[in-house]
Amino acid sequence: GKLVNNTIPRRDDSALIDREEANIDLSKGMYDAGDHMMFGFPIAFTATILPEDMTEKRPLTKVTTSKTGSDVVAVTAAAMTSASLVFKSSNSQYSSLLLKHAEELFNFAKGNRGCSKSFPQVEAYYKSSDYGDELLWGA
Repeated sequence: GKLVNNTIPRRDDSALIDREEANIDLSKGMYDAGDHMMFGFPIAFTATILPEDMTEKRPLTKVTTSKTGSDVVAVTAAAMTSASLVFKSSNSQYSSLLLKHAEELFNFAKGNRGCSKSFPQVEAYYKSSDYGDELLWGA
C-alpha cells in the first residue's frame, strides 16, 4: 500500500493497483513471508491472539556450544550486517555496534557447527538439514 510517513528512503509504495480485478481496494495489508503474497489468515490470527491470553508455557530455545544452530545464528549475523549498512551513514555508532555483534555471531556459528534441528520443537516448523548456505550468507 501507500507508505505514510516513510522514514526509510529505500522503501516505496507497493501493490497500489491490487484492486482492479474485483474492483475492491486491496492495496493495504502486510506480506506474510519473503514473497509477494498477502494472505488474510496470518494477520487475522495475529490480531486475535492477545498477549494476556497466551498463558501456556512457551519453552525457550537457546543455541549453545552443545545445542548447535549454525544455520539460524549465521543468518542472524547476515541480517545484522545488512542492518549495519542501512545505518552506516545516519548512525555510525549503531552501525558499528550491529557489525560487531554480527561478527561475534558469525564466529560463534563458524566455531560451533550444526543445524537447528537439535531443537525438535523448532524442526517441526523449520526443517534445516544443512548450515553451509547460511554460513556463506553470514560471511
